[in-house]
Amino acid sequence: MARAAKNGSKSDPTTADLQAQMEALKSDIADLGEILGAYGRSKGEELKEAARNGTRNLRARGEESMGRAQESATTAYHQAENSVRQNPAAAVGFAAAAGFVVGMLASRR
Repeated sequence: MARAAKNGSKSDPTTADLQAQMEALKSDIADLGEILGAYGRSKGEELKEAARNGTRNLRARGEESMGRAQESATTAYHQAENSVRQNPAAAVGFAAAAGFVVGMLASRR
């Protein structure tokens, strides 16, 4: 950081001393700006990488969940199909009852 230059006397600073201090201050501010810019870029890259990793993890978990849901749906479909094949009369009765209920609900509007 800039420090006041001592000219060996205890008199007030001269205009040249003030100009030198201003130049040193400008240089310090420019250096600080460069340091802050580099720090910001570094942190920005870290945040981008963290976001990419989070996105990859979420996508992997979503794909796993989708696979499990597909397996469950396939299993339920096969179980329903087997139930209908084993008890066709009950399946027709259930379908008729469900249709009746849906018809009743739809006609109440």
